Amino acid sequence: MEFATTSYGVARVNKTTYMDGNLAILLTDDMGGPLAKLSVNLPEHSEFLKENQFFAKTYAENEEIAKDALKSGFFRELDKVIMSGWVTFPVWEVIE
Repeated sequence: MEFATTSYGVARVNKTTYMDGNLAILLTDDMGGPLAKLSVNLPEHSEFLKENQFFAKTYAENEEIAKDALKSGFFRELDKVIMSGWVTFPVWEVIE
């Protein structure tokens, strides 16, 4: 899967897992270099995730690329959010 970004060219979606088995979404550029980590691992809240779901990092440096990812149609934002510290993490699902 790959999608066009506003500022970074093409982003390729790489699905992998964190050490605890939670879904990790890494984005690379068209040369295979790291672009962004779209997921955040919150193992203390794993019970809120189902298959193909992850906590999305949609703030700070990820704000723009997260919007691009949603527009791509490969992801869907669910009606679940988790607070961790002062940050709110929406739950996203990979659409395959």
